[in-house]
Amino acid sequence: MPDKTNGGRAEGFPALTAPFGLEALMELNRPALAAMARGLGERPWCNGGHFSLADIAVGCALGWLEFRYPDIDWRTSHPNLGRLLEKLAQRTSFADTVPVAG
Repeated sequence: MPDKTNGGRAEGFPALTAPFGLEALMELNRPALAAMARGLGERPWCNGGHFSLADIAVGCALGWLEFRYPDIDWRTSHPNLGRLLEKLAQRTSFADTVPVAG
């Protein structure tokens, strides 16, 4: 269970704030983004021709990254992931659960 006194983070995982910056965050995320992009390739969905739990997982990860760190430009280096997220955003289940800043 996450330590509530540590901002909800598990022990040993610091917040990605100062002295960390966007570049440090991207160093942590580059391998994951590359793996997701390779796995998707040019297919319409992560498992090929049909929507699956894999698409939900990738969509949640990308949506979180875009919501929390909008200054990170992951779409330029991984346009296939950007296309997937745009397609997912059209689904009612994703559109109805978009986080709101506040």
